[in-house]
Amino acid sequence: MSKAFLLALLPLMGALAACDTPPPDSRPATQVGIERAFFAQYPADVYDGLAEACAKPGDVLTRPSRGRLKCEGLPDPETAASLIIGFDGRIDDLPRFVLTLTGQQEPGGYLVTFDYHINVPQAAGGAQIVRVSDGRLVETLRDSIRRSGGQVLPVPTS
Repeated sequence: MSKAFLLALLPLMGALAACDTPPPDSRPATQVGIERAFFAQYPADVYDGLAEACAKPGDVLTRPSRGRLKCEGLPDPETAASLIIGFDGRIDDLPRFVLTLTGQQEPGGYLVTFDYHINVPQAAGGAQIVRVSDGRLVETLRDSIRRSGGQVLPVPTS
């Protein structure tokens, strides 16, 4: 998975979140914003690529274990304003684009779940997770998974 792809993914989420009519992700709502992939071995390039890409001002990278990595990035000002207004957000705690990789060793390889969403802190407290239903984002991520040697797997419905 190229660093360039990962650098583009979080801003792409922002651009899609700001669009009025993105092409839909045809999956059920419980599967939107989640992809799963199987790799023959631990995909170090995928994890390392995201870690390298998550280095812009305002980005927050957490890597509590070898198989878990989370990158949170700030949207541009216009997208942040749109998300705050559209989802009753807070101006003192900005929305963040979130991409989390969670992996585990499986027989014959390594399973990675990609979870991408927008976290919008709420004016009334707590936060709302916004999942972007966009076919372009899904295909971009799936193409990158395949180029990295992964096999895209169906996301469980439960």
